[in-house]
This record gives sequence, structure tokens and C-alpha cells, in this order.
Amino acid sequence: MLTVDSKEFFQLLGNCAVLRGRGRFDQAIALVEPQLSNMEKAAQVDALLQLLYAAHEAGYKDKTLHFAQELAKLDPEIPSVKKVLAAYK
Repeated sequence: MLTVDSKEFFQLLGNCAVLRGRGRFDQAIALVEPQLSNMEKAAQVDALLQLLYAAHEAGYKDKTLHFAQELAKLDPEIPSVKKVLAAYK
């Protein structure tokens, strides 16, 4: 189980950020999304935020909305989630 304090989680999100920074959004999503079920709730929130940003930056409306909806289940008060859900109504 990946936790927010684990070295593996830190590396995973770091690699995701690097891929996003290089415009490799599909690879960033493919790296993190399969790991969600192996994360504690707090880690899922952080990972889903990265996925939301990657999908948005890539222009993937459906994926952006999907990740926002998943995040809303965990923490509906995140400003990014509220913004996406309001924009995609």
C-alpha cells in the first residue's frame, strides 16, 4: 500500500510531474492511474490531483471530469475539483 510518506509514492508523483512538464500527459496518466487502487486515501487524493492536472493540460475533457468526480468522492472541498465540476456542467 502506497502512503503519502512512502519513498515509492514520492518517486511516483515526481516522475508524473516530470512527464507533465515535458508534455507527456498520456504517459503521466498511464504511470499513476493503475496505482490508485494500491494507495491509501490521502495518497489517492494527491495522485488524483496530478491526474486531473495532466488530463486538463492535455485537453482531455472526459478524463478531466472523471478525475474530478473521483476526487469529489474523497474530498469535495478541493478548489480545483469545484472549478472543474462547475465548468463541465
